[in-house]
Amino acid sequence: MAELTELKRVNIYLVAGIRTAEPVFRPLADALRNRFGQENLNVTIRILFPYGGEHNSTMKQIRSARRDVRLYPEQVQQSAGGQQVRTLVRTLGARDPILLIGYGIGGAAAYHAAELLEQDGCDIRFIAQVGSPKV
Repeated sequence: MAELTELKRVNIYLVAGIRTAEPVFRPLADALRNRFGQENLNVTIRILFPYGGEHNSTMKQIRSARRDVRLYPEQVQQSAGGQQVRTLVRTLGARDPILLIGYGIGGAAAYHAAELLEQDGCDIRFIAQVGSPKV
């Protein structure tokens, strides 16, 4: 957190996995808002669903995510979830420093997106993967 304390604004993107519902993220989002508020940071937290939300077909989500997990680092351009997160972040706000927190297979999408966003010149400060497969 030391390097983040010198910032005034930060964007946090919570990247969901397969069949993840938004309420799963509420306690984390509240805790992050509280923690960063103590540091006097203006924090924006958004939840992203790169493989589709809880109402999308589970099989469709699995097919899309399965390929991403098998990609080598030099293949991040082929990541469906990574590209989706990249597009959403660039649309929603990529000017301020970015933290990505991926849950489940969303961790793979967050990692791939971080690589892609850094190539775009975005300031990625931190990536966390929670319950994610090894990527």
